[in-house]
Amino acid sequence: MPVVTLDGGEFARATCPRCSVSYYLPHDLYQVAYRRRPEMSVWCPNGHTWVFSLGESELDVARRERDRLRQKLAEKDDEIRQAKAKEQEWHSKALAAGRESGRLKKRAAAGVCPCCNRTVQQMARHMKTAHPTYLAEATA
Repeated sequence: MPVVTLDGGEFARATCPRCSVSYYLPHDLYQVAYRRRPEMSVWCPNGHTWVFSLGESELDVARRERDRLRQKLAEKDDEIRQAKAKEQEWHSKALAAGRESGRLKKRAAAGVCPCCNRTVQQMARHMKTAHPTYLAEATA
């Protein structure tokens, strides 16, 4: 609280919470109004009455709550955006795996070995003799 001495008297600077005008009160009046808050009112030069608050004003509480809710909303928006990106990624992977599976099935149906890319008439016999560990590796 800034205190100014004018003509031998001490004055404290105050600001009206309604109109934001700054003015000076006698320092003694300022101290009494501050000690006796919230029961003692002070008037600004524009005629607004106000009191020193004991804590935060309702406006400060409402602003803090608004800011908190905005932050939560932004966090939820980020979570939704990340979930959609993850869903799109998994969808793309599933499509790619389906295409690869279909491609391998067509090649196997045509008699092409998935290991060595040779065309074989007897695929079952070829897999047992040439690539005995392929089935175990493919399922693992």
